[in-house]
Amino acid sequence: MDDDVKGTINPGKYADLVVLSNDPITIPCNSIKNLEVEMTIIGGEIVYQRGK
Repeated sequence: MDDDVKGTINPGKYADLVVLSNDPITIPCNSIKNLEVEMTIIGGEIVYQRGK
């Protein structure tokens, strides 16, 4: 199994995630449409970084 490299966000494990410009849980619903993707990470590698 891949349990040693997948399943949680810990050092040494792969990560597929996006970093948003704000926390979508805490902002008003009508502001969600204004969120921007700051960074996308796939397999532990940064594949997109805004402004670069």
